[in-house]
Amino acid sequence: MFEAGIFADQPDFRDTDFVAHITATLQYGQRWYYAATEQEAQPAISASGDTSPALLYNDHPTPRVMVLPSTAGGPFLTEINNRQLNTGDLVRVRHKTETPAGTVFECEAGGEAAEPSFVKVGSATLNAAVLPGGRIANCSWTAGSTSLTSSTANFVAGDVGKTLAAPTAFGIPFGTTLASVSSSTTAVLSTAATATASAKPVALGGIQAFGGNLMSWDNASGTFTSGASVWFFEPNGRLPLVNKEYLCWKVGADNGGKDIWGRDIPPSTVYTIGLNSAPSIPATVSVIGGLAQQVSAAGLYLATAKLAAQGQFTGSFASGAPGVAVTLSVNGAEVVGSYGGDFGKAGYFLCPQAGNMFFDSINLMGIVQLNAGDTVQVMAGMRLGNLTGWSTSTFVITETGCTPGCSLALQQIL
Repeated sequence: MFEAGIFADQPDFRDTDFVAHITATLQYGQRWYYAATEQEAQPAISASGDTSPALLYNDHPTPRVMVLPSTAGGPFLTEINNRQLNTGDLVRVRHKTETPAGTVFECEAGGEAAEPSFVKVGSATLNAAVLPGGRIANCSWTAGSTSLTSSTANFVAGDVGKTLAAPTAFGIPFGTTLASVSSSTTAVLSTAATATASAKPVALGGIQAFGGNLMSWDNASGTFTSGASVWFFEPNGRLPLVNKEYLCWKVGADNGGKDIWGRDIPPSTVYTIGLNSAPSIPATVSVIGGLAQQVSAAGLYLATAKLAAQGQFTGSFASGAPGVAVTLSVNGAEVVGSYGGDFGKAGYFLCPQAGNMFFDSINLMGIVQLNAGDTVQVMAGMRLGNLTGWSTSTFVITETGCTPGCSLALQQIL
């Protein structure tokens, strides 16, 4: 529809530089277009005695009004680099070009970052927010299948790549898109459904979001006050806490102009375990019973472990520093090198002279990439080498005299 035209080398004086207020948005093909109304600058200072801030802009008394492509004739407005603008934005219009479909004005999005603000999540219910150019359609699917059917969706090629949003219980995984369109009634999902559903409403071109409110800070009372209703969006599908304020940034608006604010919530999955008994350290490095954790989600984890050991050397050795080697393993395989190899601060408890008791503790720490179902375990054993005459029964792991004693913790960080 919109073929390339020629920019006005000498535009009318009114076309050179003016401000417009975005009133609606629409993705037409691969490009965003905007309905907008020309603005008129207002006095920068309020009248004498007026304590309220003055409006910077207001609708021009005889404005140029840009319309969406669904309205024939124009004029139209687009962003020069196809960056998405939001309803309510003020933009400076700098150029115009003539096309067979009509006059197209072009503006440029501001380069300054939006100011962050706090959003309070008001509900644990996950909703579907329809984006500009999106729509709601009743669709059906089957668990384990990528086939999506609908008698009313009227799928078109332009739907490919759009995100589908529906309540999680419906079985559409977070981030699922339309991979392809087979016909007006059949399409293919990028990810197989996890549950079966029939004629359920789905946002084609939408996001899964939570209802919330924009919060403002009352400096007099030291509290937040609730403001406009907005959407809260977490781009990784992690769940927020209800009635908690999150520092967010405005990322867009739905097709009705309701603002969407988002932030990345750090993973909070933590696995911890401790020992209540004192098993013997084996003669060779192997897993210490009770100090093992299995993770349910793939990710990058911070692994920390602490062991306290007491023992007595009763044999003799030819050379080296005898002691207890400690390290971590994933699914039974040591993370780095042989036992006693570096994993953060992996190393040895050193033994004193023969016949003397020793007590020592060590902290292990490292970052490891894990898959769902992986098991991380603490491993310990006698330090091998030129050693003879070890009496393994005299070496035990114990919590005596050590706080917190023997423990293993895994915290997901990405």
